[in-house]
Amino acid sequence: ISETGKAFADSVDESTKPLRDSQYFQNVKESVENVIQDTESRYGGFTSRAARRRARGLDPNYSPKDAAKYMKPVAPVDEDVNAGEAMVLHKDSAWKETWSKFKESNPVVQGVFSMKKNYEDSENVFVAWARVVTDKIGDLWTSALDETENAKTIRSLQMINPEFKMDSFMKEAREFIIPEIMDAVLTADSETLNEWCSEATYNVLSAGFQAQIQQGLVSDCKILELRNVDLVSAKVLENDVPVLIISFQTQEVTVFRNRATREVVFGQEDSIEECTYACVITLTPETLSNPLTRGVRIMDMAKHNSRAYI
Repeated sequence: ISETGKAFADSVDESTKPLRDSQYFQNVKESVENVIQDTESRYGGFTSRAARRRARGLDPNYSPKDAAKYMKPVAPVDEDVNAGEAMVLHKDSAWKETWSKFKESNPVVQGVFSMKKNYEDSENVFVAWARVVTDKIGDLWTSALDETENAKTIRSLQMINPEFKMDSFMKEAREFIIPEIMDAVLTADSETLNEWCSEATYNVLSAGFQAQIQQGLVSDCKILELRNVDLVSAKVLENDVPVLIISFQTQEVTVFRNRATREVVFGQEDSIEECTYACVITLTPETLSNPLTRGVRIMDMAKHNSRAYI
């Protein structure tokens, strides 16, 4: 039986080899693998800072002070004085007030920044796979409804960075941008956080750990898992500022230790919190050559619905 089975397997392998070696088969295989990898990163997972930075071509111990040696020339994007109402360059000060006004007046955005978690919390495998299907359908439906607004936002972002593509950007957000920001927030890495955030957002996020640091404590906070990093909305604000509103969930441990004794002063090592966040992202042309952020700027970020997981 063993010899017959081996002969049958060899025969099948030989007969299907031309198909497996064909370009069509390879293309399909690559497409399926990409979908699986993208789904895995979208619905869960978290890699270390060292692994993320190596994949980006940076030293694992990269510091903003090292930025100059990684800099690559970027074609300048100049303001067109004849553009009229078209896209123009902007600085933090130009869009800070615009975003605040939009956030306060738009009911959809207000809903996002006061969101309530629902069945995304479920760990049931059947619910998780049902979510994959419903989210895909939801993506198509949202895309059909918001095609004009999304297209307008993408065009605006491409005027800042001609290489911008929404799919690749969302993959980068899941695998690098959001993990880097959350690592910086939870480990009290103010230097890195300052690279990513506008001044106002940096002040809000850093305030969460400044009190502990002033008391002589050090952060031992950790992010265990990142999931459901999704695009909620794409908008072009007044003054032609393009923004992407993104939501995501984390599982994290909050612990601060005594700097000298390493004893836990704040938080619990065995307490895992499940949190929901929303953030607003834009691109700034003056930082496109930054090897860490590649032009990404966090305009706003809020934490919601923190609750004990274990």
